Amino acid sequence: MVARKLLEKSGLSDNKYKVFREVYGITPSKHMSFTWDPKCYNCRKSQCMAFVNDLEKEFWATEYTIDENGKEEYLLIPVNGENLPCTCTPQGAYTHGPKTYEFASMWSNVYNQTLLRNVNNVIHELGHGFNSRIDSIPANALAGYVVNIKGKDYPLVQKDRGFYKYPPEKIYVQNIAPNGSETFADMYLGWVSNVWAFNPYGDARRDFMESNMTSWIHIAMNR
Repeated sequence: MVARKLLEKSGLSDNKYKVFREVYGITPSKHMSFTWDPKCYNCRKSQCMAFVNDLEKEFWATEYTIDENGKEEYLLIPVNGENLPCTCTPQGAYTHGPKTYEFASMWSNVYNQTLLRNVNNVIHELGHGFNSRIDSIPANALAGYVVNIKGKDYPLVQKDRGFYKYPPEKIYVQNIAPNGSETFADMYLGWVSNVWAFNPYGDARRDFMESNMTSWIHIAMNR
């Protein structure tokens, strides 16, 4: 699915697998890897990774003590000026670069269309990998991109409009964070799947991807 879209947008007549390998820098000595690790260290909340407690060590998953009433008491971390309990259980995935992906969890069966969500989760991470392959050019371009819709400026890096069925569903939005990296990864998912919201915001996201992806694909292939 991803390889087919990359070939189509590249304008080349090559084999789709060859284009995919070149875009992501895969060679006989440099493989692409997907790892399943429920203890994925980088799949924790950023505050948990950054904070160092009194013992001068980073938080790991679900560190807590038992109070006198037998209740679990989680360690606190400073978040925006206040101390909050941190249950540092790894969730989701982390992309280390264009060829290395680590997953701590996928969408559970309590959600509808679980299989599609899980496929989209992988495509979203491949979006991060693509962004990493060309030194965050897409994320940086998106971070400063503003469209004028109905007389009002709308930063495309925002997440509340333009994605297919979002809100309320998160099938084509895998991470709600409104930053260049996460928004591009979700727009990469929309581009691969060719689905957008049926409104001017969806059109703007589609047009952004369609106008940039060919050149970005060729940059990636020539790295």
